[in-house]
Amino acid sequence: MNIIQTKFINIIKSSIITILLMVIWTFVIYTTNFQNQLTTLIQYLFFALGIYLSHYFYKKEYNYMPYSEGLKLGLGVSSIVGLFYSLLIFFSIKLDEKKTILKTMKSSIAEALKNKGIDDITIQSFLNKIDNLITPFKSALFILIFMLIVGLIFSLIISVFSKKNHNNE
Repeated sequence: MNIIQTKFINIIKSSIITILLMVIWTFVIYTTNFQNQLTTLIQYLFFALGIYLSHYFYKKEYNYMPYSEGLKLGLGVSSIVGLFYSLLIFFSIKLDEKKTILKTMKSSIAEALKNKGIDDITIQSFLNKIDNLITPFKSALFILIFMLIVGLIFSLIISVFSKKNHNNE
């Protein structure tokens, strides 16, 4: 098997593991109705773990990993995970006939704005503008771009610590 096939298989394995962990964790969060900053942080840790797994699988196969390969692997995992989540968001919003996702988002935004001391008239005008901003395509595109940016940042950091040069260097 050549190096491109190995990288692709490593990216796919790591992405599947990451997606499974993140989906299971999201399901646990929503079924227990327990969501706070810690649960979001754990979601990011699963994402970082997926990037690290791609590095681990690569180093296990070749016994070294340059920094540039770490970035490529991390961005590959980020792309697949981001694409999965953007498609999930797209179809969730598109197929949500009762608009429960939009209502939930609007209520959490309204609550956050009230906690910051913003008056009800301003909050209501802002919530009316959200209807035009949150479309399935725009939401999916935002999620994809966000996941790629976060994946790039994680890849930059994780690659520094997980790179391993050839023995003769």
